[in-house]
Amino acid sequence: GFSSLGKRGKPAEMIAEEVGTQFQKHHQTGAGIEPHLSDQILIFLALTGKDFSFTTSSCTEHLQTNIQTITKFIPDLNIKIVPHPNSITLVQGQFIR
Repeated sequence: GFSSLGKRGKPAEMIAEEVGTQFQKHHQTGAGIEPHLSDQILIFLALTGKDFSFTTSSCTEHLQTNIQTITKFIPDLNIKIVPHPNSITLVQGQFIR
């Protein structure tokens, strides 16, 4: 989930440090799912047909876009984004029955 781009002359140690910093920043929040996975896992959770919730360390535009797209195709699914303490975002999906 975390990455850094290398380029000619950029030491591998610097790349590792950048990735480590990204991981530490996420890990310190205590969120369950990292931001890049949160938008990707959403469709699989929606297709289970069951209510779900998870926390992520950042609410990305991809996550917001996927919520809008998924709820267009699955109109009986209500997905909410709830800000939480420590910069955590709670994502809740509930099926309307």
